[in-house]
Amino acid sequence: MANNLRDFDGLIKSMDVDNLYIYTMSDQTIFVWDKIDYTLTRTMDCSNDVEIVRDFRVNSKRIYAIGLYNFLVLDKDNADMIYHYKFGCNTNSDFCHFFNDVEKIYLSIRNSHVIAIDKTDYMNTCILDEHNDSVESIASDQDFLYTGSKDKTVTIWTKKGYEVIDTLYGHNGDVFVTVNEEYIISGSNDGKIIVWDKETLEEKMSIKTAQDTIDWISSWNSYLLTMSSDEGNIKVWDLKENDCILRTEIQIPSSLKHNVMIDEDVLYLVTQDHPGIQVFNLEDIVNN
Repeated sequence: MANNLRDFDGLIKSMDVDNLYIYTMSDQTIFVWDKIDYTLTRTMDCSNDVEIVRDFRVNSKRIYAIGLYNFLVLDKDNADMIYHYKFGCNTNSDFCHFFNDVEKIYLSIRNSHVIAIDKTDYMNTCILDEHNDSVESIASDQDFLYTGSKDKTVTIWTKKGYEVIDTLYGHNGDVFVTVNEEYIISGSNDGKIIVWDKETLEEKMSIKTAQDTIDWISSWNSYLLTMSSDEGNIKVWDLKENDCILRTEIQIPSSLKHNVMIDEDVLYLVTQDHPGIQVFNLEDIVNN
């Protein structure tokens, strides 16, 4: 087993970061790496009697994990199970998306609704049931939640009471959503990006990309990142006042199992059928 993340050659199933560490999971073991020098600080066995862990997120004291149907809360120091609850029971009711917000965990149930779980009281849940198909993507800001769905729409919710503010249309495929201070940005496997004004909810611009499909989207500073797993690239777009200009492109392994995360100025990329992890400095990428 490698003692440095750059030399780790295992298949990584999931990952997350906090202020000090990078957390990766391989074969039901969570590896904790120092963010500065990438050295291994400790490992934790997250296997349990309930279900195999498929994905996880971290906060200051807890690890939030999901199996196919179970939501699990683990101690961050040793991965001991603190809580679990079963939400689904078959392949039509498994989890298809997992979002860690400041106060809530959001779990998307395949072909159905989103469950909001209060981090201070795991039994305090709320059902968000507006879409007609699976929610593929969730984003948030201080007051609102944004959900992108296989039903080709983006829905905007208040965080207090989960009232639906509006639904945005314009795509012909599965929708992925991100937000920044000014815009709501949606991308889809129809290969189109739509930028919406956050105040008026009016469409500001629409760009048909060269990517046949978009299956991940994220904002970073004044830039937008879109990924096409089929084509094996991440494109970086400069969001100008009235335009969205392609700035650069990152080549990645073609795969249907990418796990991408942005932390400050660093992009981490895990390709689940390729060993290790790729680390990109976004400042270097946009300035070269």
